[in-house]
Amino acid sequence: MKIILFTSRSSYGTIGLYIKRLATALKAAGHTCLIVDLYDKTATANFPKIYRRFQPDLTIGINICYYFTDKLDFYDLTGTAHFCFLLDHPFYHLHHFINPRSANFYFSCPDRSHVNYIKDLYPEANVCFIPHGISSNELLTSSGSGDGVRSNRGVFFGSIISADEAFKRLQKKFPPRKVKLAEKLVHHWLKYPLKPVHQVLKEYLERRSILSDYYKPAFRKSILFIMEQYFRAKSRLRFFQQLTDLPVDIYGKIPDSLKPQKPTGKLRLFPPLSHNKMLQKLSIYSWSLNESCFFPDGSHKRIIDSLSQSVPIISTGSRYLSEKYNRNNIIFFDPFKENSVYKAVKKINQDNGKPAREIDYNGWLDKDDTWEEKAKKILSITGFS
Repeated sequence: MKIILFTSRSSYGTIGLYIKRLATALKAAGHTCLIVDLYDKTATANFPKIYRRFQPDLTIGINICYYFTDKLDFYDLTGTAHFCFLLDHPFYHLHHFINPRSANFYFSCPDRSHVNYIKDLYPEANVCFIPHGISSNELLTSSGSGDGVRSNRGVFFGSIISADEAFKRLQKKFPPRKVKLAEKLVHHWLKYPLKPVHQVLKEYLERRSILSDYYKPAFRKSILFIMEQYFRAKSRLRFFQQLTDLPVDIYGKIPDSLKPQKPTGKLRLFPPLSHNKMLQKLSIYSWSLNESCFFPDGSHKRIIDSLSQSVPIISTGSRYLSEKYNRNNIIFFDPFKENSVYKAVKKINQDNGKPAREIDYNGWLDKDDTWEEKAKKILSITGFS
């Protein structure tokens, strides 16, 4: 069959990387693939011609990488199926799609609670659970990089701002009433970090007998966005404060006001990296840190990338991860509990009986995590298997 895959250069190169992996898997299965770069204005403008010439059976995109024309649903017009592989919480993207209810439109989410979110809003939507895939070409089967040597340091890829600064930015962007409501909800959410953010909002509105507000797209999206930004700032700031005495490298944007006044030499700060460069760095570390409050029942690319490079991951909680993976390889922590990161690093070494850099890593991920298996699932869901 013929498949068009849409790519772009956003998400630090993650979309382009994943599309290449998926195209490779589909071609290996005997399908003819064409990748269309949506950053290429010529390709976008000429897409109707490309479509008529190529005659695809299916198109695939990640997040909002899909084609539409004149406010009309291209897939309803042509009868072509489109598969949307979401990387983030759906609230970021659903408003971009003209007709998410279309019988020709399919979604996947990297978190099971995200599937429930879409089903609640669009009961007839075609949606399933597919976690992020392996970014590297193959799994490592030995400890560390090419020379088998790991540093004794940990790593975090992500930016950090103060909660106060995040709050000020949100106050400038949104009405005071919405910011105040979101702040109240975040303080409640802190008590139940494994509860999906949309559920926190929905339950609050239901208790106030104003559940109808939840089904107003603009209101829902703005409140969830404020909650996510504010919670993330508070969460990352709390664990950042625990890292100053640990040997860890951080690749991300951090304001001078948050940097240690008297550096100990253990914490090192570097600029953000693209996804490809991040993968090249990962395998030299003894452990990796992940914070993903929006994935309480799913996975995140930082987690899969770390495990694919045989790096133990210290992560905020996830029901799915605790079911699927070896608890020696993933240690969960609560950023709001004192010394939780330090205790998690210590536990990684204790569980394995020797320093993490000396562990022999094999079989941390399985076939389900490969793009070959995800390609099979996409074809099955869209009726082409």
